[in-house]
Amino acid sequence: MKSKGIFIFALILVFGLGLVLAEENSTNNETGSNETDFNGTDFNETDLNETDVNETDLNETDVKKDKAKRGLGQVIRGRVRAGIYTSESGETFRVRDLAQNRMLLLFGENETGVETGLEIEEETENGTTKLKVKLKNGRSAEVKIMPSVASQKALERLRLRTCSEENNCSIELREFEDGAEMRLAYEIQLERHSRILGIFKSKMNVRAQVDAENGEVLGINKPWWAWLATEPAEE
Repeated sequence: MKSKGIFIFALILVFGLGLVLAEENSTNNETGSNETDFNGTDFNETDLNETDVNETDLNETDVKKDKAKRGLGQVIRGRVRAGIYTSESGETFRVRDLAQNRMLLLFGENETGVETGLEIEEETENGTTKLKVKLKNGRSAEVKIMPSVASQKALERLRLRTCSEENNCSIELREFEDGAEMRLAYEIQLERHSRILGIFKSKMNVRAQVDAENGEVLGINKPWWAWLATEPAEE
């Protein structure tokens, strides 16, 4: 009887140890699974947020450092980012991000401002940058004419001297349909003084489109009553 009792006790002890070992092995497997996620590195949302850097985090200094690493002769293509650039003609211009995926381009010493909602790409080589836009018809158009030149051509056609805040002048880079062809052009919009029937003073909203590739004036748009009005040239 005593031997039988010892045998039963030993059997219970072995069974209990087996359960303990099985539970410990299950726990180790779960821990090992967590440790091997993400190729052996345990990432969480905080880690991802801290390392996830997008384009808007890059400031002008970052862009300059990035360009310094590119080297001479290497052509870099991609979406233009906020920063300072130099055109092929040696003119410096700046790019700023605006709300709703729009950009502000600032050209020349006077920083002539041009807004646009177009997707602009940069092509940088040997420290100079070309700005290009893929139009709806698939054609790639390059910004070759500076906005100061474009606005001057428009002003000459309108017999005006300046494009400024005083006449609510604004310039936007857009694409236009010219028959079956798509054009990349500046649209210059402003107010000018006029007299309806030569008597009544009125402000007329006018728009002019100037091709950004060759400087051609594509059109002048005025209100329907413009034929009743006189538009004195600025002195």
